[in-house]
Amino acid sequence: MKKAIYIVMMFIFILVGCSDESGSKDLIEYNKEKVISSLSKLEFNPKIPHLLSFEPTETNVEVKELGRLETNYLTVTFVNDNQEEITFRAGTTENAIDFTEEKVNITDNLVGRYGKKDKIKILKWDEDNSYYDLLVDSDSTSKKEILKIAKSFYRIN
Repeated sequence: MKKAIYIVMMFIFILVGCSDESGSKDLIEYNKEKVISSLSKLEFNPKIPHLLSFEPTETNVEVKELGRLETNYLTVTFVNDNQEEITFRAGTTENAIDFTEEKVNITDNLVGRYGKKDKIKILKWDEDNSYYDLLVDSDSTSKKEILKIAKSFYRIN
């Protein structure tokens, strides 16, 4: 009888260990009103994230001019109650911050670069003449979730 219980327990541990969720939680929609209203100030039409790994309690939006040529850079920072942050940047020029080390597939047709430094995770990619950065300062957001957030990006217009 002890042997049967041992075998059943080992089977359960193996199933739990082989789960492909890896602590991944469902992503959630957020209030996009502030982000969408800022898009009209830009000289280009970037994609924005549809989903996040947490419900933000604060959303900060900055639209900047780089090189005084045009309004070509958007930074949106989402902060939750635990002071975790997800920052997404979109621009017509590539951001110089780069500690990516690994090529990753965001979708079948879109390849990005992923890296981690201290507790900051970054995912960078370019698409349709726009450059995107997704910086995550959150221990509770996994690499898999960051890729899901990037996969959720869509164009408003």
